[in-house]
Amino acid sequence: MYRNKFKKKKVFIITGASRGIGRALSAELARSDSTLFLIARNKIMLEKVIEEIGQNTCAKSILFDLRKTKQLEKIVEDIFMQVDFKEIESITLINNAGIISPITLAGGFKLEDAVDNLKVNCIVPIILSDIFIRKTKDFKGKKIILNISSDAAKTPKEGLSLYCSSKSAVEMFSQCVSREQSRYKYGVTIYTFSPGAVDTHMFSELTKKAKEDLPNVDSYVLLSNSGSLKHPRKVAKEINRFIREKLDT
Repeated sequence: MYRNKFKKKKVFIITGASRGIGRALSAELARSDSTLFLIARNKIMLEKVIEEIGQNTCAKSILFDLRKTKQLEKIVEDIFMQVDFKEIESITLINNAGIISPITLAGGFKLEDAVDNLKVNCIVPIILSDIFIRKTKDFKGKKIILNISSDAAKTPKEGLSLYCSSKSAVEMFSQCVSREQSRYKYGVTIYTFSPGAVDTHMFSELTKKAKEDLPNVDSYVLLSNSGSLKHPRKVAKEINRFIREKLDT
C-alpha cells in the first residue's frame, strides 16, 4: 500500500503530461496539496517536467505509449496500488493527451495515422474513464473525470475531420456517462473542458500545412501571428480553478 509522506489528500492522474497543456497543468497542480501521476511517452520531456516541478512535490512519472490500449488496465492498476484510498479525499483523471494529425482531407488518410488519431483522442479517454469508474466504485470520496476537449468537437473544420470527430465522440460519451453516474450516491462526475486556441505544438502543426490538406491554413497562420493564442500556463490556471470549484461543491 502506498503511503504518501507528504500526506496529500488529492490525487490527479494526467495523460499527455510532457508538453503543452499537460506540462503546464502538472506544474500548476504540483503547487497544491496533491499527488500527481504523470503519463507520457517521451522520456526526456517527462523527466524535464519532474525536474521543473521539483523534488519536494509528490509526483510520479509513468512512461507509457497510450496507443498500447491493451495495457491501459494494467497502468491504472499499477497507479491505484500506490494510492491509499482510506487517506485521500479525492481522485481525478484528466484525459489531456491528444494528437491532431492526420491533417488532410478525407480520401488522403494513411491507415496507421487515422487509427492513432482515433486511439489517442477517442478510444483511450473512453477506456480510461471506464476503468476509472470501475476501479473507484467503492471509494466514497470525490471522483472526477475531466476530458480536455476542443471547439473542434462542435465546429466542422476542413482537413481536421478525424480530430473533430474524435473530440465530438468524447463530448457525447461524457454527457452519457454523466447521466449514468448521477444515478449513484457515490458516482463519478465527468466534465469536458474546451480551452480555446492555445499556443502549443499541436497548433503549430496547423500553420505548416499546405492548402490542399488544410484549406483554411491562412486563418491559423493569422491567428498564430496575432498574439491572441493562449499560453498553456494560462489554460492550466483556468483548468485548476475549474477543478477546484468542482472539488469544493
